[in-house]
Amino acid sequence: MIKLFSRKKNKEIAPALPRTSALAYRYPTDGVPGHRIYEEMLDDPLVRSAITVKKLGALAVPWRLESGGNSRNLEFISAMFEEMDGSPTGILFDALDAVPKGFAVMEKIFDTDMQGFPGTVRLRAAKPKDPSQFGFDVDEFLNIKHLVLHVSGQGATELPPDKFVFYAYNRRYSQPHGESDLKSAYRHWRIKKELILQWNAHLEKYASPAIVGKFKRGLSEPELAGTAVV
Repeated sequence: MIKLFSRKKNKEIAPALPRTSALAYRYPTDGVPGHRIYEEMLDDPLVRSAITVKKLGALAVPWRLESGGNSRNLEFISAMFEEMDGSPTGILFDALDAVPKGFAVMEKIFDTDMQGFPGTVRLRAAKPKDPSQFGFDVDEFLNIKHLVLHVSGQGATELPPDKFVFYAYNRRYSQPHGESDLKSAYRHWRIKKELILQWNAHLEKYASPAIVGKFKRGLSEPELAGTAVV
């Protein structure tokens, strides 16, 4: 039997990585495969349709709001959903970009004084951002201290994580960048891509006009093998 509560310790003591290794997480992942490759894979109609079906399947599950005993909170959240840009379903769909990319980032945009609720702060929108622009400032326990935004020509900018909705998919051992479903499909997609290139080269050479071989009558099979002309 696992004794989960045999000791009370508030401090994490088993680091996930050396302190120096945490620096690698500050930069966007663009390995093989990486975000650039994943974008290219999504141009494949079969890959895109598989990801879309998976997203729509997740969104098909119904959701509802429950008051938890406070009807005023339920009324506020319902009104906020009605006034916000987009919808909860749209936010969930954007979050599912983590399925092909490994993680999704959305910036929370706030507003004040919602109609009927003066003096309140409401969520006006959750705007999706390109995950390929983000790295992570983490400690040796892989706790995220900052999101690190990399914009070409502007360098790196550390951003507070509580300003964003962050979702990591297939997150293993607290890895902040998650794991894309396309990682396991990359090898097969790469082979398919190479086969298509070779098939196109074949068609370019042999499809039209058709190649016709001519030879003289009466030649033996060894002679036919060496005397055919195009």
